[in-house]
Amino acid sequence: MKRTLFLIAAWLGTAVAQAAAPLGAEFRVNGTTALDQQRPALARAGNGRFVIAWDSSEAGGAAGDVYARRYAADGTPLGAEFRVNSTTRNRQYAPRVAVDADGGFVAAWLSNAQHSVGLSLYARRYGADGVPLGPEFRVDRTGRATSAQFDVAMAPNGAFVVVWVDRDAIVGASLQARYVNAQRYTRDGWADGAPIAVYDSTLFQVRVPSVASDAAGNFVVAWFVGANSIWARRYDAAGRARGPGFRVSTAGDQVDRPRIAASAGGAFAIAWETGDEAFADTGVYLRAYNAAGHATMAPARVDRRMLRFPEIAFTNDTQLVVAAHGDAIYGQCWNVTGTALGGAFRVDASPTLHTPLLASVASDGGGQLLFAWQNFSVAAGRDIYARLFSRC
Repeated sequence: MKRTLFLIAAWLGTAVAQAAAPLGAEFRVNGTTALDQQRPALARAGNGRFVIAWDSSEAGGAAGDVYARRYAADGTPLGAEFRVNSTTRNRQYAPRVAVDADGGFVAAWLSNAQHSVGLSLYARRYGADGVPLGPEFRVDRTGRATSAQFDVAMAPNGAFVVVWVDRDAIVGASLQARYVNAQRYTRDGWADGAPIAVYDSTLFQVRVPSVASDAAGNFVVAWFVGANSIWARRYDAAGRARGPGFRVSTAGDQVDRPRIAASAGGAFAIAWETGDEAFADTGVYLRAYNAAGHATMAPARVDRRMLRFPEIAFTNDTQLVVAAHGDAIYGQCWNVTGTALGGAFRVDASPTLHTPLLASVASDGGGQLLFAWQNFSVAAGRDIYARLFSRC
C-alpha cells in the first residue's frame, strides 16, 4: 500500500510539473515575404480565436505598414493578412493588439511624422468578423512629444485603455520621457475622459509602459523608472486610482522592459528583464499580486535560458506563462505563489539558434497557449511565426 501511494504521489507530482506541449507544427503568419516582417503582437479571445499583428518594413526601416491576420481557435486562418493603417506616408510600426470576449479587437501603433515632426500614436478598432469599426484615430493628445513606447489592453466588453510615455515638447526640455499616461475608451471607441496622469518625474526617465485589464475592466499599469526600478499602479474600471504607485522590483537590480498581465479575477503579474555589465545577473524575473494588490510572491528568476524581452499571460486565476528569448523562444509556466510548473520548454523549431526573437504569448479561456515570434534566415529575411500549445 505504501509503495502504491508513493507511486501515485510521484505520478501526480510529475503531472503537475509537466510543461505545455505543442499542438502541431509552427506556421508562418505573413503571406507577403518580399519585405521584413517583424515585431509581432498577439491577442486571444476566450473562445480561442486570435489575431496577430506585425509591421512590414522596407530595408533600413524608412517606410513600412502595420498588418494583421485573424485565426480560428485551431489555427485556421480567417482570411488573408490585411493592412491596419490607412495612412501610408513614412513609417507605421511596432503594433500592440488587444481583444474582447467575442474576438473584436483594437490595434495600436506608432506613426512617424503623420501629425507633425516626430512620433504619434494611432489606433483602430475591428469587429469579431475583421471589419473595421471606423477609421484610424490618434491617441496621444497631451500636447507633449510622444516616445516610442506604449501598450493597450481591452476588457471583455470591448472598453479599452492605451498607455504611453512622453516628454515636454519645448526648447531646452529633456529629451528623456518624463510622463506615463493612460487614455480610456468606451466599447464604441469614444475617449472616456481626459488622459490620466499615471506618473510624472522631474528627475528620472520613464519608459516601457505596459497595461493589463481584468474581466471587470479594472486595469494595472507598469513602467520603468530610472534609476533601475519597475513600478506599477492600479485603477478601477472608471479610471480612478486604487492607491498610489508602488515599486515592484527590489533595490539594486539592473532592470528594464516590464510586461504585465491580469487574470479575469483581477490577479496580476509583472515580468521584466535584468542585466549588468558583467552579465552576472542577466535574465527575466517575475512577481505576482492578488486582486487586492498584495504581492503573492517575491521576485523570482525564471528559467535561465530565458533572457530578453519577456511577455506574460494568465491561463487562469492562479497560473500564468512567461515567454522570452535566449538562444531560442522559450516558455515557462508558473503559479502565482512563486512555484515554477516545470522547466522552460522550447517554442520554436528553427534549425538555427539565436535567430528567433521577440516572443509574444496569449491564452484562451481554457488555458491553451499561443506563441508568436519573428525569425530570420539569410534566404527569406524576417518572417512571423506562431505555434499553438496545450495548457500548462
